[in-house]
Amino acid sequence: MTGGSNGKLVDIKSISRERCGSISVCMIARDEEAHIGAALDSVKDLADEMIVVDTGSADLTVPEARRRGARVHAAPWTNDFSEARNFALSKASCRWILVLDADECLSSADHGRIRELVRGDGRAAYRFEQRTYLGADDGFVCAKVDADDEMSRGAAACFTDLQVRLFRNERFIRYACEIHENLEESLLLAGHPVRESGIVVHHYGRLDGGDRVARKAALWCALGREGLDAYPAHPRYLFELAVRFLDCGVLDAAVRHLDTALAAEPSSFRLWNAAGLVHLRKGDPGRAALCFKKALRDCGRNAEVFNNMGAALMESRESAEALLWFERAAVLEEDNSAILRNAASACLLAGDGERALDYIERSLAADPFAAHSHAILADILLRRRDADGAARVLERMRFLPDIPFKVHLKAIQLHVRMHRLEEADAAAARALEAFPGRDDLLYLCGKIAELRGDDERAASLYRRALGARPDHAEALSSLGCIFDRQERFTEALAAFREALRHAPSSTQIEVNLGIVFDKLGHAEEAGRCFARAMESGERSGFAYNALGCHHARSNRFDEAFSCFAKAVELDENPLYYQNLGLACERMRLYEKAAEVYEKLASIDRQAASFARERLAWLRAAAGTGGR
Repeated sequence: MTGGSNGKLVDIKSISRERCGSISVCMIARDEEAHIGAALDSVKDLADEMIVVDTGSADLTVPEARRRGARVHAAPWTNDFSEARNFALSKASCRWILVLDADECLSSADHGRIRELVRGDGRAAYRFEQRTYLGADDGFVCAKVDADDEMSRGAAACFTDLQVRLFRNERFIRYACEIHENLEESLLLAGHPVRESGIVVHHYGRLDGGDRVARKAALWCALGREGLDAYPAHPRYLFELAVRFLDCGVLDAAVRHLDTALAAEPSSFRLWNAAGLVHLRKGDPGRAALCFKKALRDCGRNAEVFNNMGAALMESRESAEALLWFERAAVLEEDNSAILRNAASACLLAGDGERALDYIERSLAADPFAAHSHAILADILLRRRDADGAARVLERMRFLPDIPFKVHLKAIQLHVRMHRLEEADAAAARALEAFPGRDDLLYLCGKIAELRGDDERAASLYRRALGARPDHAEALSSLGCIFDRQERFTEALAAFREALRHAPSSTQIEVNLGIVFDKLGHAEEAGRCFARAMESGERSGFAYNALGCHHARSNRFDEAFSCFAKAVELDENPLYYQNLGLACERMRLYEKAAEVYEKLASIDRQAASFARERLAWLRAAAGTGGR
């Protein structure tokens, strides 16, 4: 071993690292055993050291990296990409840092150019072209790949993005942003210019379904972020992030990413289609339909967009036009279960039960385990007065896997429509087990308990729904109705007032409030409630019947008669007919009263005895001259 003039030993590696052109390759990785070996092999002849920070791999990433000569450091994952990258930078000892991902490679042909750069301007940082390879051209701005290019690994297309990958190892140069980590701000503050290098980083993660973008979007959703900070800015990345945000329900972030992508690529039907889906989820079917029209302008005949257009029209209650789009989609994809199911729903709304049955049977033939399709079949059979057949379908649904929440709700509602309250209660219990704490489900369970006459259990369920969502106006109103039935009028008033605070345009809640005021003898206050309800423009049999009762209490039977007549016109409710008949009696309109009671007897068996009793009284009254 040779000594220096000062007697110290000479460390060749230290001298190499202190050279102006020495390079540390820095990488963060997690579960990348399939890629990391090739990534490190592509730079091992260029790098003076290779540093890998593993953030929790459960595969052979760590031994693969060590086998290639990398120094591996473990770091806990803290939901911060910049923190992980900066930890890797802190372990670098060379003058320059080259950042590479575990699913990327450099061509050996570019090694010479990189060596030139690190021996040149010591203050510049360099952008590389990240070339992301795809198995097929997916509708975005992509370049065809030269079949003779060995670095493409047989890819059909690629897209590119510029990223800073080579820079001086200085402690002030660090990444920022938890998700879209970047160096630009720190380079600007440090006074380091950023220049183009003409070097390509070959990115292969998309060829085998890499999920780095998906992981970033899921992380952003978990952090509750909705800002854009879109880096990298290629429309493909923005589209993928937007789709992940849509999946996570972060709709404002999805819209912002899509708007930015569309500004760069306004003719992408995939972007317009995704934008339509977001607006559909946001409850704006009109705007969604405009987006789908723009998608169709650029893609022509496309079953997915046809189907989405139909869905937007269904949400706008234009079922006949929606059916046309579903039919066009079904022509292109005859065995698509979802499209056939949507066509069945549109037929059902349009009143064409025969075609609805044909479509849903085709849908189930294509996918026998689709819970949505079974629920629609049960609905169709019930509308065809085949309650037994509908019940059998609902019973089979219990054994289907992965039943979505909305299908649970649909099944419960169908049981209620068939007056199978015990089965509805059991179905609701299964749904609560699968989706505990859902306020809308707790509310529905409360309605079932009410129908079964168990007000105490219903009240408990409504309180649980309010615990999950304190502004649940329907639960507050239903609780008020229970208090009303129990003659706890002060509590009923409080519940209805709180419900109205959260739903100030609700006619029904306003009417409920008026009914309680009437029972308390506060006629003027009740009258104001009914007037506000009628001024809202929303008319219902319930509201007219309540107003009729209010007039009857004040012996204003002409007005009561008019309200009851309007109530039965809007809703053939036996109670409304009963009130109309009694109003006719008070006005001595005996022939009209007899007509009302005969109608009542024909529409409701339980009310038939009351109707017969009143008809007998009318005949007796007619025999005595109505005295």
